[in-house]
Amino acid sequence: MTRPGSKFALLRASFTLLVVSSLLLIPNLPFMSWRVAATDVLQKRTGNPEPGKPQATIANLDKVRAEKPGVPEVPMPVRSTIPSRKNPPVPWDGHRPGDPLPVIARATNR
Repeated sequence: MTRPGSKFALLRASFTLLVVSSLLLIPNLPFMSWRVAATDVLQKRTGNPEPGKPQATIANLDKVRAEKPGVPEVPMPVRSTIPSRKNPPVPWDGHRPGDPLPVIARATNR
């Protein structure tokens, strides 16, 4: 006689085994396919190498020195669409933090 939870336990164990085995094999798949691709490339290598040093393509320094540098262009500033948390969006009144406040004369009623 089987217990009522034994089928569930068997299903859970098989699912766990499947997940663990796939997690162990998946990280190794790119290396396995890379080795196969590397062996194919080595076998199919074709070309006509030339003897001697490779030729370098270097700019002519006289031409580079003769060129006049262009005027650097500064890109236009991009306005932020996110409001600042530190600076409230009010126009500047000419005062900096720490400056003494202006004395405001009170109107007297006589």
